[in-house]
Amino acid sequence: MNKGKLSKNEKLTLYGLVKYPNYNDREIAEKIGLKMSTVTAIKNRLKRNNVFKTIRVPIFQNLGCEIFEVSYAKLNLTTSQEARVRPGKKLIEDFAETFFAIFEPDKMFSMSVSKNFTESKKNIDRFMQVFSEHNFLEGDNYTFIHFPFEMTKIHNFFDMSNLLKRHFALDLSLPEERDEERNVKVIPDAFTKIQKKVYHGLVSYPDLLDNRIARKIGVTRQSVTKMRKRFEADGLIKSLRLANLKTLGFEILVLIHVKYNPKSPPSKRSDCKKIWDELPIFFNVSTTLEGVMLAAVKNYRDYQQFMNRLIKYYKENEIIKEEPVTYLFSIEDMDMLKCHVYVPIVKKIFNIKEE
Repeated sequence: MNKGKLSKNEKLTLYGLVKYPNYNDREIAEKIGLKMSTVTAIKNRLKRNNVFKTIRVPIFQNLGCEIFEVSYAKLNLTTSQEARVRPGKKLIEDFAETFFAIFEPDKMFSMSVSKNFTESKKNIDRFMQVFSEHNFLEGDNYTFIHFPFEMTKIHNFFDMSNLLKRHFALDLSLPEERDEERNVKVIPDAFTKIQKKVYHGLVSYPDLLDNRIARKIGVTRQSVTKMRKRFEADGLIKSLRLANLKTLGFEILVLIHVKYNPKSPPSKRSDCKKIWDELPIFFNVSTTLEGVMLAAVKNYRDYQQFMNRLIKYYKENEIIKEEPVTYLFSIEDMDMLKCHVYVPIVKKIFNIKEE
């Protein structure tokens, strides 16, 4: 498959797969107006060609975690790349709480979750100690942003459907996926041994059917299906399908850190969804005073147009007072150290020991 070259039906099917990650082939076919056999054949082909992948995301705020964190830093280019990158990579690999991390020679960013502020502060102190010891940073250019779940709005967590709709210039309007989550907060220690095993299995094997997961972890298929449905209904876990940005021809990943005008009324902030939905944003979280977004663009010209439009809207509506911080990463060259690696943190939350 040529980079970025998909047929009309392939584009439509990929959009349907990403927009409706919990739907089966028949349901997706009905939504996008194709035959089920066509959707199944295209889905299998796109999967073989690594155009998308399926993940299962723990809903951490309902599993006893209190804080979501984003960090970014400029790296010291006067230190050799091996001396800069190797200790940083090793540190991030060893942190169960960090589930997403990207490196380039001169910069990096990561996403993590923490049980509470004390745990978060311990992790930050360890990061800073290791990075300082190895002359890893350019000055003090390491920014940690805390998003307490109770005070944070998650507008978009890696839902790439709007991004694909814009990228493919699809002229259609489909309803949102049915959402029956009850957001039940649980105490992980209250899970039974089999519940922990099934939850861990669902996160470990997100692309497998229930019967294959059951064989992998040594429980019945009925147990996996029953518990999966319960976890999903209670808002403890969710499925996502992620498009391969590199394969689709995107060149630049954009990290944006916005500091909001505290005098801006909530009504203006609520209206931002209109502009966000029209831009190539696929990750977006915020508190009252700041927010972080991720976007993907095809080239630098698209980046300039996107940012000019976003900043113009913010300034005209007095939503920000200063320019956002932006980091640009080359999708072709960046080192994706962790990409939605959730198994280590699930093991830590449920105190699952290696067998």
